[in-house]
Amino acid sequence: MKKSLTYEVDNVTYEVEVTYKRIKRLYLTFKGDKFIFRVPYFTSEKTLRNMLDKYARKLLKRASVTPAWGNDYVYVFGEKETLKEGYDQKIIKEELKESLYKYCLKRLREIEVEMNISLPYKLKIKDVKSKFGSNSKATHTIVIALNMVHFSYPIIDSVIYHELAHHFHFDHSKAFYRTLLTYCPNYYTYRKMCIRRIYR
Repeated sequence: MKKSLTYEVDNVTYEVEVTYKRIKRLYLTFKGDKFIFRVPYFTSEKTLRNMLDKYARKLLKRASVTPAWGNDYVYVFGEKETLKEGYDQKIIKEELKESLYKYCLKRLREIEVEMNISLPYKLKIKDVKSKFGSNSKATHTIVIALNMVHFSYPIIDSVIYHELAHHFHFDHSKAFYRTLLTYCPNYYTYRKMCIRRIYR
């Protein structure tokens, strides 16, 4: 079952699309030019508007970030590169993957020495959207998200430091962050830049 509403933010009226489902939680996103709800049956309009009051501005701010890819550009290591007309995104993605792998492998080896990690990690670059990187204890492998290729070198390094800090602490405890911040003091700044898609 669907329903449409409108909601005003700073004198701009937005469409709100509400889909009622057999679920337990409320979900709110902003896509294109409208807010989209997925909510349990019998959720009141007052509840929806309260949620919009709380989250609408945050979602709009997040939606206003600069995309890594445009019609005629792509960000590569923090720099805006112009793309030729009729470019093949698949081919460029493969080239970016190779460039990111080369950079990350070099930095991985340097940072392992810096952090006194004697057994070198394997490295993989994966096209994942949900995280910036991961550390597999079982396979001794660091995975870096392909999207990181759009960010400047220090931001990429911060993800490598984060994953290598898991060599010592496989959680996000205070001890983990103490280790991470010892080697990457500006980690929190770089993480915010990742989340907000500030490429350099």
